[in-house]
Amino acid sequence: MGAAEHAALARRWAAELLSAGRLGLIDELVGETLAVGPERTPVADAPRRVRLYVTAYRQAFPDLTMKVDELLATEETVTLCWTCHGTHTGHFSHPDIQSFGIPPTGRAARWSGVTVFWFRDGRIARLRTAQDVYGLLRQLELVPALASGAAS
Repeated sequence: MGAAEHAALARRWAAELLSAGRLGLIDELVGETLAVGPERTPVADAPRRVRLYVTAYRQAFPDLTMKVDELLATEETVTLCWTCHGTHTGHFSHPDIQSFGIPPTGRAARWSGVTVFWFRDGRIARLRTAQDVYGLLRQLELVPALASGAAS
């Protein structure tokens, strides 16, 4: 597969998986092992773990939409700059990594990030995401705003 095919897979990740919640797509997009983050250590049972991650966000934000802002594709990688928005009407937790545990706030939020995908045999073999979690939590009024004045 080349750059154009990899770009199409990354767009499907955003439009069909994250925005539309088509969890069945995970088995098509993600390999059985997946390296996540800077550690590059493959995670076993990757489709199940990705399903938990996507489900956690979609349960917390049932109207979640991921918009592709920019996309850069090469023969081996795709870099996706994106913006998500949704309304926090569901419980926000991730049982696999035991994080969050945030009851619904009813607030709308918009946050952005960058995901880099590496492909092998037409499936995602590695991904790394950096997103504005502080900005998201701030919009949900779960963390205080940073002080506007600098300390002297």
